[in-house]
Amino acid sequence: MIWMQDVAYTDYIYWQETNSFINGVASSSQNIELFFDKKVDRDSSLVIYDGKQVDLSNDHIYIDVQKEGVTQLVYILKDVDGYALEQGEKSILLDTTIPDVVVKVKDHNVMDVLPLENKETIHVEILEENLKSVEVYLDDEKMDCEGKEFDIDVTSQNHTLSI
Repeated sequence: MIWMQDVAYTDYIYWQETNSFINGVASSSQNIELFFDKKVDRDSSLVIYDGKQVDLSNDHIYIDVQKEGVTQLVYILKDVDGYALEQGEKSILLDTTIPDVVVKVKDHNVMDVLPLENKETIHVEILEENLKSVEVYLDDEKMDCEGKEFDIDVTSQNHTLSI
């Protein structure tokens, strides 16, 4: 998961601000493609990511986000006459830690496989603060579960639970 500013996302999200001369698109491959307003002169502008200057001479500019945690993107953007258009910084958070998921049947934790004798209710709790959404599948069928804590009724036949 990559966070840029206060926007979280796992696949594609646009980091967009009104009247901003710099924009970024992050992907699940842990890189961010930078885009600049047409008024920005890349030859006189400066972008620094994680303490290293970014080469702005290419048509497509990618920064590779590999460091777990928060890193900074600092920029000074100028026009062709050398006047400052915008300067600032963006905080980028890379979080690849898989959330903890607790699965219980009758207050007993299920670690991997649980043989059931009859119909049971499985209680699921996801221990993660920064979740945008949760999808739950029982035997490849999407379940209607909301929030970070929910119950699922199952029978004694073999099932696969994917969260």
